[in-house]
Amino acid sequence: MFVRFAALMFAVLTPLAATAQESQSPAQRTAAPSPRPHEIGLGGKAGGFSFGVGGSARMWQSEKVGVQVDLSRYRIASLNLLQVAPSLLFVLGEPDLDKPTQVRPYVGGGLNILRASYASLGSKSGIGGQGFAGAELVFAGLPRFGLSGDIGYYSTGDFFGVNFGGFALSMAGHYYIR
Repeated sequence: MFVRFAALMFAVLTPLAATAQESQSPAQRTAAPSPRPHEIGLGGKAGGFSFGVGGSARMWQSEKVGVQVDLSRYRIASLNLLQVAPSLLFVLGEPDLDKPTQVRPYVGGGLNILRASYASLGSKSGIGGQGFAGAELVFAGLPRFGLSGDIGYYSTGDFFGVNFGGFALSMAGHYYIR
């Protein structure tokens, strides 16, 4: 389901970006690009070690370093998980603003704070870690929207005899307000 969602988002956004560039005159297309706004982004995230959805915020301190905080909710049978995941992001390479699609590859890591609730056993909290690699795509026709995908490893600790961590894929979208 996650892969279908990612493919659908890519299929919808790619023609929008191409159409926006095609509608420009040749003089506009060769003009020097204006900086794309990537300082504070708010959005959502889907995926994770057990498919969940939630909110996400990114703040880029510079062109190379950023902070991301995710808040996700997961449900596995009668178990409810609430995850808060603050992370540091480091951009790899230099984005090419001359291209209609800007690709910003990154690596990141941070804490993975979980609260698990199970009806008959109560609640338990724990802290683990996370490390991931991914990329953010920004289309010239949609300069304030970033679409990201990443793969990573998440440790969660032991909850009621089960460790929920492991490798996971996730996808996020951020609208940059500044």
